[in-house]
Amino acid sequence: ENKDPMAIINIPVLNDDNKDLKTKCPFVLNGANSIATDSEITSYVWTIDDNQTLNGKDQNLSLSTIGMHEICLEVTDSHGL
Repeated sequence: ENKDPMAIINIPVLNDDNKDLKTKCPFVLNGANSIATDSEITSYVWTIDDNQTLNGKDQNLSLSTIGMHEICLEVTDSHGL
């Protein structure tokens, strides 16, 4: 039985002191901890609520507006799940 992979997102802030998160500071999106128990992950697709779509396990992101944002990661494994 093929099992669906699980997307796990890690987004550390690239500010050394993190004192001013009101700015549109750059972020690194990291999906390396995503899990596919019975196959390999072959695709990482990031969707950001400001109409950005990024492909790949690791991506740099600068947001166009200040505030809360929805960031989604969809992973696909070698079985197409």
